[in-house]
Amino acid sequence: MNKSFGGSGDLFDSIFLAYFLENKDLKQSIKKTKDMISKVLNYQIKLDDKASDINIFEIFKNLESKVLI
Repeated sequence: MNKSFGGSGDLFDSIFLAYFLENKDLKQSIKKTKDMISKVLNYQIKLDDKASDINIFEIFKNLESKVLI
């Protein structure tokens, strides 16, 4: 991915901590975090390919509507 987003470091930290506190496995937590960050950033690009920040609220709103359907 040849794009940078403001907030991606904070997002990485929060996702990593959630996974690590859940399973206490460093390697597994890093892999799961990498996979989730990739999904979030790719979804952000689909929502707005010109954005320079992650709009996590818009992502959650769209994901929530898909889960409820």
